[in-house]
Formats: sequence, C-alpha cells, structure tokens
Amino acid sequence: MDRASETDAYLKAHRLPELFENLTAQLIYHKPDNPRDFLKEYLENLKTAKERRDDGPKLFDGTNLKALFGMLDPVNSGSISNAQYVEAMRILGVDSYNKLEDQGRIEFDKFEEQALHGLSKASATFKK
Repeated sequence: MDRASETDAYLKAHRLPELFENLTAQLIYHKPDNPRDFLKEYLENLKTAKERRDDGPKLFDGTNLKALFGMLDPVNSGSISNAQYVEAMRILGVDSYNKLEDQGRIEFDKFEEQALHGLSKASATFKK
C-alpha cells in the first residue's frame, strides 16, 4: 500500500474528516470567545458520549428541526412531501436516514426521528 492509500485508510478508519467538519461547524455556529477552550470541551463531550455509548453533541436540536419543518409546512398541515423531506435531510447534512420513498407525505414525528438519528450518526464521529 502506498503512502497516500495508507493516509486515506487512516483518515477513514478514525473518521477524522467527519470530526474536523463537525468541529468547524460547531465553531462557526457558536462563535465562542475562546475557540480552544470550546474545542477542548466539545472533544471532552464526544469522549464522554463514546464511553457511555451515547449520542454525541449535535449542531441541530428539536427546536431547530421544528423550525425547519415549519418552513416546509407553512400552512401547518402537519406533513411535508417526500421531496421536501429529502431536501431537508440534505440541508441538515444527514446522509444516513430512511428515505421513506413509499410514503407520499411525511409527518413531523417521523421527520424528527430520522433527522435526529442521522444527525447523531453524523456528529458522533466515532463508532458506537
């Protein structure tokens, strides 16, 4: 195996691109006065989550998901189209979720369940 392949394998095995992407997103979102202390605390929270086999910290929470769903459902019908659901997951940066292609409309509870699951997988940056 050449050096580039070894490096790529190492990065993937330890999910380092995802970790750096999440760290950068957290910094941009929170804009802490002391980025080093913020990153230290964030990494400690990730370590604790891994030890407890729990979800890692997420950039989006239930309040954010309700707001996003509300923008996609301006008449407050309680559901969105499958196309809107797929677009919302893309906006959230969620790659791993049930596409629910057999359902024409997606209710908030199902959207929230899939979004939180996908966000947890994306933000954990470790294997449970």
